[in-house]
Amino acid sequence: MPSPVADTGPIPPPFAPNRWLVTITVTIGAISTILATTIINVAIPSVMGAFGIGQDTAQWLASGFLAATTTAMLMADWFVRQLGRRGTYQLGMTVFIAGSILGAFAETIELVITARIVQGAAAGLIQPLTMVTIFEAFPPNERGKAMGIFGIGSIMAPSMGPYAGGLAVDAFDWHAVFLFPVPFCIVAGILGSFLLRPRDPSVQRTRFDWIGFVLLVTFTFSLMTALSHGIREGWQSNFILGLFTIAGTAFVSFLVWEKFWPTPLLNLRLFTIPAYAIVTVIAWVMGASLFTSFYTTPLFVQLVQGYTPTLAGMMQIPAGLMMAMGAVIFGRLGDLGYRRSLVFLGFVMVAYSNYLMADADANTPFVTFAIWLVIARVGVSCIFPNLNVTGLRALPSELLVQGSGAINFIRQLGGAFGVNIIAVVLEDRALFHGAALTATQTESNAATFDLFERLRVLLAQGGLTGVPDGAIDPMAIQFLSQSVYAQAQMFAFRDSFLLIAFVATLALVPILFLQGGRETVAPKRRHGAPPRVEAPAE
Repeated sequence: MPSPVADTGPIPPPFAPNRWLVTITVTIGAISTILATTIINVAIPSVMGAFGIGQDTAQWLASGFLAATTTAMLMADWFVRQLGRRGTYQLGMTVFIAGSILGAFAETIELVITARIVQGAAAGLIQPLTMVTIFEAFPPNERGKAMGIFGIGSIMAPSMGPYAGGLAVDAFDWHAVFLFPVPFCIVAGILGSFLLRPRDPSVQRTRFDWIGFVLLVTFTFSLMTALSHGIREGWQSNFILGLFTIAGTAFVSFLVWEKFWPTPLLNLRLFTIPAYAIVTVIAWVMGASLFTSFYTTPLFVQLVQGYTPTLAGMMQIPAGLMMAMGAVIFGRLGDLGYRRSLVFLGFVMVAYSNYLMADADANTPFVTFAIWLVIARVGVSCIFPNLNVTGLRALPSELLVQGSGAINFIRQLGGAFGVNIIAVVLEDRALFHGAALTATQTESNAATFDLFERLRVLLAQGGLTGVPDGAIDPMAIQFLSQSVYAQAQMFAFRDSFLLIAFVATLALVPILFLQGGRETVAPKRRHGAPPRVEAPAE
């Protein structure tokens, strides 16, 4: 019976490139695709203005990318079987470049969203391939360090993405954010053609699970569409209820089909391994809290505080630098036996950071907000390398590729639904707070009445040319309405930050059930000496 995993195991001679060169190559490709995850976030207000769309449509620029990444991740194992690691890597880079060019020249919101979905699909092939390639290139006692090196790019890239996007938007326009990662993709593709392993002819090709793939896509996009359109269409409308029904039916059918299909898209056997199953639960929460934070922070500082895209992105640079250093340090500490403690600490920091952001307003200083972001991103650098290693070390070697893809799948799925839901929360809470504030804006409200009178005086003294006296009051009312809307929007963002903090705390319970300790390699011993047994560190 052929191995269920394609193209794995130690690299045989004569093809044995330096493992650090391989790590650098796949990390460049991963950085390019991960950078695209958040580079669009600072451009969302510009895209909304260019096409006259609301949050319910604009969020597809982020969640559509994540959803496509999610579904494509489960295809990575099949593509490695068909094309080998080198061919799969080159395919991913080519598709990503094509999606980037499409987005750079798109003139409709439909084409822009399509370009993001194409980019996401390519990212879904690259990211799990990168993780498992690095994991297998290093011995067990160095994997935490290697994942930490990978984490320098993969964790820092989402923080640098908004700054890169801000520079592109301010220097050109929002189209430019699509072209920024392209040079890195070209370099990665060229290096990969020399340094990655070609397809092993002895690995048997398998049939692709098209039915499972269609069911997964149907579930993901039906549920996300229902969530994003629920407020506009009505949660009890036939359209929304129909989408929920389709999503639920597709999900159940997907699980049943995957159980019996000989080469499933998602191997359910993975989730029968308790340690791995716990890691996937934590990974879902990580994705939901991490990507929603990446989405909401640039929006808040632009829409509420009035920052430019470049300034909004610059705010996240200190956090990105701290993540880069933290990924190496905490990856090494994980090798020494503190993985569970570090993952727990990381989620506490993410929750606490978002709890602090729930007090932010239009006057929150730049430095204060940057410090809050540093706390969150250092927390992520505690989580990322240690959670990945903890999950993969629980698997037998024949399940590593599928296991790597599944961890990324769960994390990205959490991120896709997190961004989708947070956009709905922002819109819903803005309406709620707007209605509540509007109800208090009456003549009996002394503060409102005093503000209104001051506005009338200022407008009258301004001597606006061509404005009749009868237009002064409507102009004052319009200004007051805009102030109320801005206040409502600020309160909506505060509610969103609190929700993200709550979601992050949900991970603390399953973390307690993680296995602690480190992977150890049996030391060399003299001939005839009894083997030495090392106890776990936790």
